[in-house]
Amino acid sequence: MRVFIAVDLENKDALAKLTALQRAIVETGADVKLVEPQNLHFTLKFLGEVDANLILKVKEALSEIDAPQIKVVYQGVGAFPSIWRPNVLWVGSDREGGALLSNLAEIVESKIAHLKVGDHKPFTPHLTVARVKSGRNKEALIKLINSNLDTVFGEDLLTQIKLKKSDLTPKGPIYTDLYVKNLVG
Repeated sequence: MRVFIAVDLENKDALAKLTALQRAIVETGADVKLVEPQNLHFTLKFLGEVDANLILKVKEALSEIDAPQIKVVYQGVGAFPSIWRPNVLWVGSDREGGALLSNLAEIVESKIAHLKVGDHKPFTPHLTVARVKSGRNKEALIKLINSNLDTVFGEDLLTQIKLKKSDLTPKGPIYTDLYVKNLVG
């Protein structure tokens, strides 16, 4: 099964502001696929296709994590690979929250490194909010990104790490929590 380790967005007020941003993205007329609001998360580690045996080992490794809850401010809009060639639109975090998320990603990596699983991309704290499907109305999209480079979309207290299964469907992915580890309050 296809799995990843993540921290979900939890604050409903921030979620409302992020869905307003998503509506603004659609209003540019750009050809985008929005991430379902209930699927917004920070991916700490993408593991890819793994078998049930490995899932048990990952759960065991995550159970050993003893990390604090993370206060984060959702701030700024950007794009991968760049604003001028947007494929993925994201919302970032404040510096302090981003540093704490990066530290958590390093802890996760250290706990599961011996399993030799997953991608080896460096962690960049971001919530993917939309994927760009074509270049239609790209200029309007770039303008929207540039006008929100420092916009604050609220803050959150992130309290759990989750091992999630991702089932890909024509309507988008369906995520199922396989394991939840509470962060220390």
